[in-house]
Amino acid sequence: MKKIFLLSVLTLLTITIQAQQTLFEALENNGDGATYQGFGGLVAKGDGTYNFNTDYLPVKIELERTPTGIPVGFEARFISENKRAFRETELSDYGTIDNYVYPMSIKHGYTKKGYMVIDDLLFELRKIYDGSAPSMENVTSVYVLVKDRKATTKTPKKKKGGFLSRMKAKIKSARNSSVPSSPTYKYLTSLNLDKKFNDYVVAMKKKQAIPLTAKDNAKIEAIKKAKKMDADEIKRYNDSVKATPEYKRLKEYQAFVASIDEEKASTIVTIINRTGKDIYVFEEGSRNGSRVGHANSIKVPCTKNYYYNFNPNSSNKSHCYSANSGCNASVTIK
Repeated sequence: MKKIFLLSVLTLLTITIQAQQTLFEALENNGDGATYQGFGGLVAKGDGTYNFNTDYLPVKIELERTPTGIPVGFEARFISENKRAFRETELSDYGTIDNYVYPMSIKHGYTKKGYMVIDDLLFELRKIYDGSAPSMENVTSVYVLVKDRKATTKTPKKKKGGFLSRMKAKIKSARNSSVPSSPTYKYLTSLNLDKKFNDYVVAMKKKQAIPLTAKDNAKIEAIKKAKKMDADEIKRYNDSVKATPEYKRLKEYQAFVASIDEEKASTIVTIINRTGKDIYVFEEGSRNGSRVGHANSIKVPCTKNYYYNFNPNSSNKSHCYSANSGCNASVTIK
């Protein structure tokens, strides 16, 4: 019995480690070109949660890749202004990824200022020291993925008091008038960031210790090769790729899919898989399921009922979407 229990614990631990998304996997999952709202001036509340005294202009974050398509950095640009907010990439002279296969952070080689992405949060750190794990103590700001978030916090009832009490309340309100009150901010301040950050670092360190495969080594060599290329070489390589029939067919297909999404968005629902492993999505009455990898999604007609399971040959399916309940929206399976 003890052996069975130990095996179960080890299996659960392995699944947890594998499920942790790397820096670039998280950015890709959030959407290349997605919008993030930044908050700074962290004030610890003592229970792992924080308040923030400053909010920043929203930015759009886009991935930077090697000529062969491997993500190696990102750039954040202000949405309201046509200029860069911040950027870090392995292809620059100073950008440094901590691990090419399972990247947890990227930083400037000299200043040590760096970035991490955990789920829908991008952390900016004043320093990530060489040879040591990133620390929440060095976080200077947190950028939150902007999406539809329903406010869950209740507004407290106002208590009547004397003149002095009312004056104190007005003074306190004036001092806090610059603190954001949006659903995005409320979501951020509700999170135990200390636990989220530290658990992620521990899991990623274990993930980075996994032995490399031949595919991993090939990826490392491709990044090293791209790092040695200058801008002209990269442009020539990209131009040669774009000139191939395969690339042209890919762009035509992407344009076709985009046109479908735009014209038929009102009849589509997006089912997102965040279970940590592959799932199979079935339309009600169908025996043929569509495989959806972890952190990936599938677009299906929103007028049908859908079910999923982890084994395409199993009849034991779980309901995940009801017909006409989420057209032009998304459903996440966790």
